[in-house]
Amino acid sequence: MREKASIARMLDFIGVDIIEAGIPGMNEKERASVLHINSLGLRARIVTWNRISLGDIRASLACGVKDIYLSAPVSDLLIRYKTGNTRQWVLDCTKRVLRYAGDYGCSVSVGAEDASRADIEFVEELALLAQEMGAKRFRFADTAGVLEPVEVLERLIRLGEKLKIELEFQGCDVSGKAAANSVVAVKAGVRYISTVVGLPGERAGSTDLKRFIGMLKLILGYYPDLRFNMINKLERYVARATSRNLRENVDLYRTGNA
Repeated sequence: MREKASIARMLDFIGVDIIEAGIPGMNEKERASVLHINSLGLRARIVTWNRISLGDIRASLACGVKDIYLSAPVSDLLIRYKTGNTRQWVLDCTKRVLRYAGDYGCSVSVGAEDASRADIEFVEELALLAQEMGAKRFRFADTAGVLEPVEVLERLIRLGEKLKIELEFQGCDVSGKAAANSVVAVKAGVRYISTVVGLPGERAGSTDLKRFIGMLKLILGYYPDLRFNMINKLERYVARATSRNLRENVDLYRTGNA
């Protein structure tokens, strides 16, 4: 918990706008961590990650968080193997959760998980539903990291032409294109980019913040108002914390199997 709080403080000092603090619906330890981060009085907005589940929303509300990120699987592959349900089930659950969150005064952004491998018309259907139900933002997630930059540009421009709410892009770095794809997303008019500090994108699901900023400056001549010199310090801290946690997990594994 202390490490997560320190990371949140450093991200806030760097100047990021939004901190995705955790998944309260996962377990009690995660809820305690999110509750603590939300109590720090940071300038950045504290957001929680949630499935399209009323239980997840209740867990976030119990932490005092009303900035909600809602992740809905949209590719047929993910819907089938992750939920065992159908596209209609995804739409119905998203609608029910959005109505519930709205009743409690939440600010909600909806994410299309595995959007890059989904039927673009279904992605648009979900996006329009989110907009109709009062969502503030829609995230297009290249969860598998399969898109080329030109495909990112085409799909985000197409989505942007249909939506009035803000768009967000999340790129996975499995193929090494997450930073480039994120820059292309900015070029397509996207104002929110999901990034991570100190972990490879294929593990964390987002592009590396430092690499993204560097490419923004190189390709678009744009430099965001962030304390760039602090990112190196944060990266070193995250690397130490990750290494320590991995060692602890290995020790626990060995102990459990002795």
